Amino acid sequence: MGRRVGVAVASAAALTCLGPHAAAELTPDQVLLLFNSNGDVSQDLARHYADARKIPAEQMLGIPFPPGEQLGRGAYDSAAAAVREVIRKRDWGGNVRCLVTFYGVPLRVSARPVLAAERREKKRLEDMHDAGLERLGQIVAKMEAEAGLTSPAQAGVLPPDNRQALAERYISARTALAERTDRLNGEPKADANRSLLDYVSRVEGRIGLFPVLRANLGDSEDDVEQLDRFIREAKEAGEALAAARLAGPMNRDYDRSLRLVSAWHGVLGLCEVLEEDIPRLAGEESHASFDSEMSLALRETYDLYRWQPNDLNRQLTTGQATSDTPRTLMVARIDAPSPQIARRMIDDAVAVERTGLKGTFYVDIRGLNKGDLHTVYDQDLLDLYHLVRQNTDIRVILDNKPPVFKAGSCPDAALYCGWYSVGNYVPAFTFVRGAVGVHIASFEAVSLRQIDKRYWCAGLLRDGVAVTLGPTAEPYLHTFPKPTQFFGLLLTGEYSLVECFYQSKPFNSWQFTLLGDPLYRPFAKNPQLTVAELDRFLTRGADP
Repeated sequence: MGRRVGVAVASAAALTCLGPHAAAELTPDQVLLLFNSNGDVSQDLARHYADARKIPAEQMLGIPFPPGEQLGRGAYDSAAAAVREVIRKRDWGGNVRCLVTFYGVPLRVSARPVLAAERREKKRLEDMHDAGLERLGQIVAKMEAEAGLTSPAQAGVLPPDNRQALAERYISARTALAERTDRLNGEPKADANRSLLDYVSRVEGRIGLFPVLRANLGDSEDDVEQLDRFIREAKEAGEALAAARLAGPMNRDYDRSLRLVSAWHGVLGLCEVLEEDIPRLAGEESHASFDSEMSLALRETYDLYRWQPNDLNRQLTTGQATSDTPRTLMVARIDAPSPQIARRMIDDAVAVERTGLKGTFYVDIRGLNKGDLHTVYDQDLLDLYHLVRQNTDIRVILDNKPPVFKAGSCPDAALYCGWYSVGNYVPAFTFVRGAVGVHIASFEAVSLRQIDKRYWCAGLLRDGVAVTLGPTAEPYLHTFPKPTQFFGLLLTGEYSLVECFYQSKPFNSWQFTLLGDPLYRPFAKNPQLTVAELDRFLTRGADP
């Protein structure tokens, strides 16, 4: 599973302590049902769900989608416009918070088309990037020569057209020059230090000089003011840069943003930003799950490159949502390998909600300890085990070895979360009615129909779960909902399924789809946690 490397100057969503709770419980009058009017099966399922959840017939919208699980971008835009039209013009439209898609509605949306102007801009940025790398290579080569690091054997080891390789060479040369400078005295030392700072300024920009400035300033009023001024200017530049780059490389302030990057992050930062923006102009990674894209249907324009921060996530401060921002729709899907399974998902959720979900919770970790992002998610799964074991009456079983649970080894399964077996579903579970199962792996919701594939979402649904979720393409690990958050919220019984999903997933306009009745509250009758207990656990961690 891949992991996106962040751009140094990009504005990232900052993790905070716990955010605000949902304003109110999701109710049937806040749900809009979207079905494929080209097929009776899709409409019949929507009607069955409307009857089961007492949703008025007027809150059903049929759109004639073509057959297949993938939809072209133009057809998606038309569907999004139809949803906007209904929500904005119907008397009840202002209440809509949730959209439900049904069997027959496409699962995925293809990448956006590339315009001629974007192709021209892409060529301009590629030329700028090549020139930047050439300049960076020249600076690094000069530094290496001064530091005595250059040798014929090194010449072909690290290609000069690779930014990461040049960055590593730069760090080595900078370290060697700093060590050489420390050994000098008097004017030679001053000259060497000025030369080194000039290199740092050109490669890393003004930000690279901050450690030097901080180390050389004292406690005098003038020194404190100088440091405060630098920090203030850096903050202002960062805000201006974020604003200028928000709309992507085709906006009119883009060249100004590049000048800010060069000044504050040097030629190294400039090359990094260009490497981020060039694929945007090629339409790369602008595909998404239909449901995740539809979350932003009320926003007529936004950047289609990769993802948009989810402003419903309770632990992320995105800085994007304001009172003027159109609301984000929560979207869930009642879909499965067959219409019969999709109908069963509805019936199971409604029936189990009356008594409460009961059974065993199976948690499958890999025992990782490398300190990388995979370890972070493995630890979160371990935290989930401790959360359930220490705070609930649910029987919980942990597997802490790399292989997944063996076939047929998990009876009475009410809940499951684990990883990592990509596209290779293992039928380990005997699920109770209304079960929720999530397998963290790439591509597990690429298709629900391909019988020759062994995707986990389809396999879990065939074997009896009422709820699962997964990505319709490579999602990058950090975009998955954290298991402690999703399952922790579900265990409180206070939130519907779709609210738990949107309060825990980081991004929209990306790859995830939630499969299950959005109104399902499996622990409404038998809550296992309070929100306060969950919040304390997420803040402090497990008891010793």
